[in-house]
Amino acid sequence: MASTEVQRGRWRAFRESPFFPAAVLVLIVAAAAALFAGSYTFAMANPTPHSVPLAVVGTRHDPALVAEMEQAAGTAFELHQSNYDEALQAVEGQRVFGVLDLRGDVFRLDVTSASGASVAQLLEQVGQKAGASLGMAIVVTDLKPLQRGDPRGLALFYVTLASIVIGFVGAIQLSVHAKALNPAERIGFTIAYSLLGGFAIVAVVDWLLGAVRFPVVEAWLILALTMFTSGMVFTMFNALLGRWAMVPTWV
Repeated sequence: MASTEVQRGRWRAFRESPFFPAAVLVLIVAAAAALFAGSYTFAMANPTPHSVPLAVVGTRHDPALVAEMEQAAGTAFELHQSNYDEALQAVEGQRVFGVLDLRGDVFRLDVTSASGASVAQLLEQVGQKAGASLGMAIVVTDLKPLQRGDPRGLALFYVTLASIVIGFVGAIQLSVHAKALNPAERIGFTIAYSLLGGFAIVAVVDWLLGAVRFPVVEAWLILALTMFTSGMVFTMFNALLGRWAMVPTWV
């Protein structure tokens, strides 16, 4: 009985000491690291397609070729039968990620790298493999190629990731180093670092490195809105949960 009381006393002392939140943070940071690395590895290291939307124009040899492509891809495509003009409009609206044109003697497969480089590469590979298997000539055309400085679309990914992460990191720093700000002032400074941060990203990636040529105003405001949204999500959880706000923010 006495030993139980001693253990309870030690636990109470530990809970009231600064070591308790520090120990919890160790576990949270480790879990966040595993979740962050695991989710991106699962999504990007060896991505598996599921129901990729594909427009089909014409019907000649359609079942055999599409079936061969689906077998090569290991998934069923989400087929949209249409004419070529409608298919191009669907590509422009990102409702489909490729156009299989079966009208002539030489079949065409139009892909869109700007809508997803990995999907475009997959369609090109399975299209050529299926064509070779069936003895058909297939010409692959990239309707929306990525820019020369970013052939895999990774710069766009990292630009987006930076705006999200720095958005809530900025809000965390405000909560730590500028606690005296009232809500309106905190929102104002979140807007300020979002606008400046979005502009800085565009300036470095476009003007300094020349990796991607952005439409400056649109890209700046999109990145600024992303940073602001991310920062305000943390600010909301910080107001509701206090020091444990980082947990739902990461989730």
